[in-house]
Amino acid sequence: MLHFGTCRDGEAGIRGRLKIFFPKGIVGSSPTPGTTHTMPISRPLIIGLAGPSGAGKSTLCAAIAAERSDVGHFKLDDFFKDATEFSYYKHWLNREVPTNLKFDDFISALSQLRNGYSVDVPDYSMKADKQIGTKRIEAKQIILVEGYLLFHDQRARPLFDLRLFLDVTTDVQLARRTGRGIPFDKSYFDEVVVPTFEEFGRPAMHDAHVVINGNVSLDDATQEFLAVINEAANVY
Repeated sequence: MLHFGTCRDGEAGIRGRLKIFFPKGIVGSSPTPGTTHTMPISRPLIIGLAGPSGAGKSTLCAAIAAERSDVGHFKLDDFFKDATEFSYYKHWLNREVPTNLKFDDFISALSQLRNGYSVDVPDYSMKADKQIGTKRIEAKQIILVEGYLLFHDQRARPLFDLRLFLDVTTDVQLARRTGRGIPFDKSYFDEVVVPTFEEFGRPAMHDAHVVINGNVSLDDATQEFLAVINEAANVY
C-alpha cells in the first residue's frame, strides 16, 4: 500500500510502484445479453476513491474531471435504494449501512464500463430520497468512481484497476460536512455516521493500493490525487 502525504516517492518512484497494477493491451469484451450499448472503446482505466462521508471525495473527483477531458465520473450514491426501504437507528433514518445500496446493479454497471461500454445508471435525488430517473455515463479512457462504501462488496474490488482511499480524521470530516451549509445533526454524525463507517467502510482501507492524506487542504489533496491519476494513466 502506498501512502500519499506521508510517503514522498517523487514522480519516478510513484510510476514504478504503480506500474505493477496495470496490465497492457486489455480490450473490451461483449456486453451483457439484452443490453443496448455503443461499440466499446479500448478497456478503460477504472479508478475507485473510497473514504468517509465529508472527506472531500466529490470535490477531488470533480476537479480531476474538469482537468482531464478523458475522465468520466460517477458515484455509488446513485445506487441507493428509495429511503422507504431504509431502517431506523433510534429515531433517525439510517442512511449509512450497506443494505441501503443496490450493489448488484452497481457491479453490473461498473462491469460494462470496464468493458468499454457507455451505460445508463440511476439518477438518485438526495432531496427526494429516491431515484428520479436515469443518466448516461459515457465510456472514457479513465473512469473515476467514488463512494463511502465503494470497496465494501468484495465482488467490486477486482473491477478497479486502482483502489484509492481518502483518509481524514473525524474532526476534518465534521468540519467539511458542517461547511456545506446544509442542516446537520451532530448527534447523528457521532452516533451513526462515524461508528457505521468504522464498521463497514474503514476495513476497506487495507485493500486500497494508495491511501491519500485528506487532512491537508482540499487543494493539496487534489494535487496529490491528480499526481496519482496522471501517473496511473502514464503507466496503464
